[in-house]
Amino acid sequence: MNLALSRLADTRRANLRRLADQHGATALALKIGYSNVSFLCQMIGPNPRRPVTERTARLIEDILGLEPGWMDLDLDVHQAKEA
Repeated sequence: MNLALSRLADTRRANLRRLADQHGATALALKIGYSNVSFLCQMIGPNPRRPVTERTARLIEDILGLEPGWMDLDLDVHQAKEA
């Protein structure tokens, strides 16, 4: 995996973790259509086994009413620029 794709994967994972913290992991899993939290935990757990794919990122944005591409934003950098 090249460096840009690795950063994107890390960014999506970090943003998904933020959402899980905000909504609660179980509630978020149900909102985005997973019957239980285990699949979500495979993406955001301490040793993630699944990537947050393009399709999953866009689905989450759509369901939660986030701007398209939000999952791909490095929020730490983005918020620092706005401050």
